[in-house]
Amino acid sequence: MATPLLKIKVLEKKENTILAEVKIINPAEYYFYEKGSFVLQLIWEPIQIFDLLKSPIAKEISVNNILDEKWVFSNHKKYIKSVKILSTKNYPNKDQVMRMDRNAFDKFRKENGTPEAIFQIEGTEKKWIDHLEPGMEWDSTSYDIEN
Repeated sequence: MATPLLKIKVLEKKENTILAEVKIINPAEYYFYEKGSFVLQLIWEPIQIFDLLKSPIAKEISVNNILDEKWVFSNHKKYIKSVKILSTKNYPNKDQVMRMDRNAFDKFRKENGTPEAIFQIEGTEKKWIDHLEPGMEWDSTSYDIEN
């Protein structure tokens, strides 16, 4: 089993959009990724955690699909319309974090606290986020497949 990198909490859901709090909980991770391929993995994970196998996204995307980086990269736009990071807390600005190595980021985290971001995730259709409800929380192993 993979070690969780992030903690996710659904804050709000309206139509085909959710707001989610994303926290970096593992020192191996130090970026927030504003990418459809990343959030497709993120919104798929609760299917297995909460036994939501009858949800539309579970019927559409198999375990083999979500574990196949090429498939995720090639197909994420079918499910994810947009991703925006609305705000961050305890997180250096983008230019700073791009210049940091893991040790520098660990030092920043120890001095400032757990990095957090609020993501706005818009599905291409409401059914792709139907399985998510405000208050749901899970640990995530999602990562950036594009780098």
